[in-house]
Amino acid sequence: LYLRGRHLYQNRGLAQVAQAVELLKQAVALDPDFADAWANLAAANMVKGYNQEQGYAALYRDGKMAALRAIEIDPDNGFAHAVLGLVHVGEFAWEEAMREYDLALRLNPNETNSLLWKGIVLLSLGYADQATAMFKQAERLDPVFTNVQNWLASAYRVKGDVENMRRHINNLHRLDPDFPLSNFISFVPDSGDLDAAEELLRAEDIKSIGTDVLVVAVFSALRDPGRKEVAVKTLLTNENLAEAGDLAPYLWKIGAIDETIANFHQLFERGRGLRATNSLQIFWDDFNRQQLSDPTVTEFFKSIGMVAYWRKHGDPDYCRVDGANVECGDP
Repeated sequence: LYLRGRHLYQNRGLAQVAQAVELLKQAVALDPDFADAWANLAAANMVKGYNQEQGYAALYRDGKMAALRAIEIDPDNGFAHAVLGLVHVGEFAWEEAMREYDLALRLNPNETNSLLWKGIVLLSLGYADQATAMFKQAERLDPVFTNVQNWLASAYRVKGDVENMRRHINNLHRLDPDFPLSNFISFVPDSGDLDAAEELLRAEDIKSIGTDVLVVAVFSALRDPGRKEVAVKTLLTNENLAEAGDLAPYLWKIGAIDETIANFHQLFERGRGLRATNSLQIFWDDFNRQQLSDPTVTEFFKSIGMVAYWRKHGDPDYCRVDGANVECGDP
């Protein structure tokens, strides 16, 4: 049960993670002192909650409790500490999250999920080069881990390296043809082929949310900035998009800075902190980097503790902190 649950969890996918949760529940029922089963159940609950629009709060709670149970049985269970790192990330507790990830990797340097999750936080905080190194280490350990390929593509997107981004997207699609690619809307202007990109993302959105209204709105504004206001109104008021929730990447892409930040705050208020922090990567995208100079953006970074983290651990790749002054944009 444990091995089947672990395998399904590692493959991700909504149906697979849901099956993993049930199998791992059976495993800990048969052996309540099986720390690794509790740790994997914790992770599966967290990932399942991340991808659900309903019932996620209970899954996050169950994930945290399962991680604490694993640590109670075995304080040196690195994977359980990594899951606690996820919990802290969802609360914007950057220091605590990094402390758990570092402990997890000291206890088990070869745990690819721990490497992946630490890399995601580094990318969210703006340390694209450090994040890329972390993802590459995970890839060396597990070349067929689909989500590692996903995040390597994201890191290269941030860095403006379209060639390497495409290489990892191709790897991802080869490993899992059904993996959603809408996350890579940010490469669209760099690719120079709006028509092909729109066709790809239309198919993705019809499959995932049942409508192409999001893609039509975004691409109309990308082609004609004068349509930005109409596009923003469509994104924020269309009933079909209400379930999509995380509209920040699309709002940021068309230059709707205030609305992007408001969307992040809405996610926080709904208890979707983990999803919101994973989406912070959009701020660092190569194509939109000039928007970082907007004072609203730096104030937002201060409000969620990112600037305080930078002061202690060094400037991220695209911001510079000098006393009370924070300047963001290209180096």
